[in-house]
Amino acid sequence: MSIRCARVALLAAFVSWASINSASGQSWLAKHRLTWGELTTWLSGEAKGYRLVYLNGYDMAGSPRYAAVAVKNEKNLEWYWHAGTQEFVQKKDAEHQAKGCRPICVSGFLRDRSPVFCAVWVKDGLLARGKIFLNLTEKEYTDRLKEEKTNLFMPSRVTGHADGAGSYRFTALFVPAGKIVWKEQHNLTEEEYQRSIDQFSIEKYRPRNITVYPTPAGLRYAVVFVQDGMDWYARHGLSSEEYQTEFTKAARDGFRPISVAGYMDSSTAGPELFDEVMHKYMAEFGIKAGTLAVSRNGKLLLEHGYGFGDAAGRRPIEADDPMRLASVTKPITAAAIHKLVREGKLSLDTKVFPLLRLQPPPGRQPDPRLNDVTIRHLLEHKGGWDYKQNFDPMFKPGEVAAGLKGPYPPGPVDVIRYMMGQPLQFDPGTNDCYSNFGYCVLGRVIEKISGQTYLAYVRKNICDPLGMRSVELGRSLPRCRNPREPVYLSLRKSRNVVEPESTEQVPLPDGTFYLEAMDSHGGLIASSRDVVRFLDAYWISGELRQGNGRTYVAFGSMPGTSTMALQRPNGVNLAVLLNQNVLQSERDRARIRDLMEDAADRQTGGGLRYAVLWEKSE
Repeated sequence: MSIRCARVALLAAFVSWASINSASGQSWLAKHRLTWGELTTWLSGEAKGYRLVYLNGYDMAGSPRYAAVAVKNEKNLEWYWHAGTQEFVQKKDAEHQAKGCRPICVSGFLRDRSPVFCAVWVKDGLLARGKIFLNLTEKEYTDRLKEEKTNLFMPSRVTGHADGAGSYRFTALFVPAGKIVWKEQHNLTEEEYQRSIDQFSIEKYRPRNITVYPTPAGLRYAVVFVQDGMDWYARHGLSSEEYQTEFTKAARDGFRPISVAGYMDSSTAGPELFDEVMHKYMAEFGIKAGTLAVSRNGKLLLEHGYGFGDAAGRRPIEADDPMRLASVTKPITAAAIHKLVREGKLSLDTKVFPLLRLQPPPGRQPDPRLNDVTIRHLLEHKGGWDYKQNFDPMFKPGEVAAGLKGPYPPGPVDVIRYMMGQPLQFDPGTNDCYSNFGYCVLGRVIEKISGQTYLAYVRKNICDPLGMRSVELGRSLPRCRNPREPVYLSLRKSRNVVEPESTEQVPLPDGTFYLEAMDSHGGLIASSRDVVRFLDAYWISGELRQGNGRTYVAFGSMPGTSTMALQRPNGVNLAVLLNQNVLQSERDRARIRDLMEDAADRQTGGGLRYAVLWEKSE
């Protein structure tokens, strides 16, 4: 199970890829639609040993994203990249140029309704000459073009971007032109841009940089042309999917992207677009059953069921059928915790284990650092447990029961007592590692403070006021489930840990883990409509919702289950529930997120589009 709360204000946590990569083993890599967290993870992981040569930030309906191109750093050159305010980037530029580095890329974009900037520098022995100009008005940019042309400088990278106040600005990097013949045009309509491409191609010019930006008069294009004889081609108005298709074709033909401009178009789509996306996604992944609900500003736009709830394909899924939520349970738990905090019954800095007063198994001593774990640590997955170094106890009932010498299967309190006899993997608050167990502990905090069971408190205080009538505790065994739940599908089988006396191998969703003990981190069932009711009232972080303007996404996965809850800045909320685990990789999660984000943004004329330039790679 997994959750990712991707807040616009760079609340980075669990990475989900939304990009495409060149073929393995190539001398270059390319990604697009990256969040900040995804970009930093890519650079320190897959792109390690490469260096950035292109970085462009752009605003995707209130959420900053990045397109990047990196080449193999065969000469082990020093290189640097930064993103931040105008003052910060200007300071870094002065520092790096003073050390012999030259800027090779700069970009301006919106973050939290204010312009911010990113830039790349390299120390390659060439003269550290390059002039960065940030946040220029149109007049300032036009004047700069004239002055730098006199100085024999040319624009190398230009981005047009919103200024957060209803107008637009330009950010540009000028470099020595040398013998390069160049031309620049800006404030072009789409038709004018296409005519320029056609006209200058005849004159042996090719576009070297493109940017698309919003103005009060509509979208406009700025482009830099050069005469250098390179093979190239260009596309604009591409959806993410169309860009992926073009990217694959271009890479196969030996072309590398050199300029990637993301922008939001103005065409509006209806709610039926979500229906089309759902059908397409389920067919692509062979999913047999699912539900989808979508709202905007609290008004239901769409609620549908897809496929069949039984293995024989005789019972169609209804739109309000409940399904397992997996980790989409966690935002509900977080909302309950925040309610207790607002009521003064709890603090985010409350020490959890002294509050619970539970005892470890006989003969085991608790890690003394447990006394430092706070409510805040658990909400932010910073409690000190790293399942990658140890294991996730929520999926190991056998080991827990053996360590406690009963009971079987162990309940959530039993799991906590067992884990109190295990060492932490890091000091609380010093690292973050996704933790189902941490949210299990939060469920017990709710019970301790409220004097009610987790489910009873959540129903009364979170669900009932919103009309969320479908929320229940899920059941491990098929015979114990709500009859409206679908069959949860998995090709694999294993031992039934809920009925250990049974020797029969069962499908993974049907008793190979104890769902009832997962109540507060992944054990609830609900309809997708009720999840959307929750999203209308609370942020996925669990905080009370006020207005729009934020991006959050939460994923859930377990054998036989995939779920997603999404909140977009334009007020669109949606929930997807599926009866198969198809979200096991970051790329799988990115696929459904991208499709649904595009559909959500198109409801208000905000579909993400790309204008891309490719050149023949060496």
